[in-house]
This record gives sequence, C-alpha cells and structure tokens, in this order.
Amino acid sequence: MALYKAYGKQLVDSRTAMTMVARGQMKGYEREFAPPPSRGEMTPFVEIGIGKPLAIEIRHVYTGEFPKAIFGYNDGMLVTSAIRSLATFNAAPRAVNILKKKVSKHTNLGVPVATEDGTPLIYYTPALIETNTVMTVEFIFDEFPQQAVDSIAKAFSTAAAIPIFAAKSTYLVAAGVVTSLVGRLAEHLFDGRAPFSVTESLSFLRPGDSVPQQGFHLMTMDGFDPEAAGCEFKQETGTLVYASSGAPYDGPYPYIVFSLDGRKNDAYDKFAATAASAALLERFYHIGEGQEQPLDILMDAVGLYNDWQFKEKAEALKAKLDAAEPDSEEYEGLKTQYDAYVANIQTADLKPK
Repeated sequence: MALYKAYGKQLVDSRTAMTMVARGQMKGYEREFAPPPSRGEMTPFVEIGIGKPLAIEIRHVYTGEFPKAIFGYNDGMLVTSAIRSLATFNAAPRAVNILKKKVSKHTNLGVPVATEDGTPLIYYTPALIETNTVMTVEFIFDEFPQQAVDSIAKAFSTAAAIPIFAAKSTYLVAAGVVTSLVGRLAEHLFDGRAPFSVTESLSFLRPGDSVPQQGFHLMTMDGFDPEAAGCEFKQETGTLVYASSGAPYDGPYPYIVFSLDGRKNDAYDKFAATAASAALLERFYHIGEGQEQPLDILMDAVGLYNDWQFKEKAEALKAKLDAAEPDSEEYEGLKTQYDAYVANIQTADLKPK
C-alpha cells in the first residue's frame, strides 16, 4: 500500500515526506504548495496533535478494477476500517463504515448521504493520547443476503454518526444496540480476503517519522503512482483527477481519501464506548442469528471503565507534573499529556478536581 498527503494539487508519498523532514525541507514545501486561503467555499482543517481532538473520516472511495465479477457488478459493497486505540483496551475492533448495493467497477463513492448508507467516521477522540497507531481500510464485495443488508441498514439508522462495529465474528454493535451477524456477512468481515486492503501507521511522536498533518490523505495499492498516471488532487471534491483534462481518474487502481481534523465534535462522543463495547462483547452476550438486544448498560459500564482508567493515568501523571520545573520542556510535555487524559474523561464526577 501507499500513503500520500495532499498539499493543494500535489500528492507527497510518506517515504518522500520522511526524507524531506530529515532534510528540513517540509516546512518550505508546505508553504509553497498549501491550498490558497478559503473564500467561503471550503471549511479549513483544524490543527491536530497530541492533546488535541482528532477525527479521521472517509471522504471518498474509488473502486478501480473491483469488483471482478462476471457481469461487472456485485450486489453489495462494504467499506470497513479498524484502528488500534488505548480507549478500546488496545484492541482494533472492525468498523463497518459504508454499505452500497449493485456497485460496479470504476465507481466513485462520496460521503454517505443517509444513515442507511453508513458513516464516514473511522476514529474520534476529544484529546489525542496515542503517539503511534495503525489504521486499516478494506473493501468487501459480495451478493449479501437481504437479511444481512437490512440488519446493517437498521444498525446504521440507530448508530447515527457513529460507525457500526463488528465484535469478533458474531455481532454488530451500534450505539445502544447489539445485533447478531448473519451468514456470509460474518464470514467476509473476518476471513481476511478483502480484494482491497490497505494498512498505514500514524506516528505522532516517533523519531524519524513524518508527523501526520491535518487535511486530506490518500491511500492506495502498491504500484500506483498518481503523478506518473498524470493525476493531481482536487481539493474541492477530495478526489483524483487527470491534470490535463480535470476529468476524474478512471484507471484500474482503487483508492480511498480520508481526512485528519482537529475540530471537536460532540456528535462523536460515543465512539470510544461503542468501540470498546465491541472489543469486549463476546464475554457478555450470546444471542441468536439475526436477533438484537439493547446494549445501553454495557456501553455505560465500559464508558465508566474507560473514564476510570483515564482518571488513574491522569493522577499518576500529576505527581510527575508537580515535581517538574515549571515552564520547562519536560513540564510542558507532561502538561499536554495530562490535559489529554482529563479531556478523555466523559463523566464529570470522575474528572480530577
């Protein structure tokens, strides 16, 4: 796989970015190719970093040469994602982001327009704590049974802005409801045979790595060089286009565009508790295929457990913070981390006084 960061029309791959960082060239490149100031057409991205909010969202999907079906289309397509997080007990539950029926080759999919279609959200935290994490995005194609499609659509309408999580190979977890997975849908979510699967690390504090920046990023398969294919990035639509004509890229290589943004979003507050519930669900529930049960009590319990864990981490760090020299570099680093732990505590009574 390959990861690119969009600077205006330019796309810079992660290896080149690391070299530019090592040579001290990245700041100058960012200034030269930064998109022009917004005149109201585009909402600017907010800076990201340790201690700041972080939302990772799917902005565009292009299927390329997939699905490779005899008649050029399959009945359904699922876009799934997974990201490892401390808030989910260092697990990476699989999230179902997008569901589409009758998808053909060379299909362009934007942000879902209805709750039945899915949600673009891959990950959200009110204050970033993880210094290094790993993100995976996959496309799955098949003739999913109507019962499975209906189950996912219903779960999406329940979950609102939060993605549906798949717990092991048994359940779908929405915000407040758990539903048993059905037949072949369960098989495909966990059999590891997705035709398009890309994994990339996001390193916010690893020496020598390029620090992720807010804005658009593009993930694609190895062997695809957008510049060699005559492509550039179009900020207005978040898509690849041919530089010579402005027409959308229609080649064989699939890609996904995602964004990193530091804007706080209260609609995403249940993300951590829902993901953590999926990671632990198999210990608590045994329900029949196609059935569903309320999940509120488990989500509340997991949310409280998450808050307690962050409270303990904050209190342990407070001792180091009190011992550090005020205004020192060590103090500032500890203060940023302490504030991030506190910001992740959702229960007001558990926040340090």
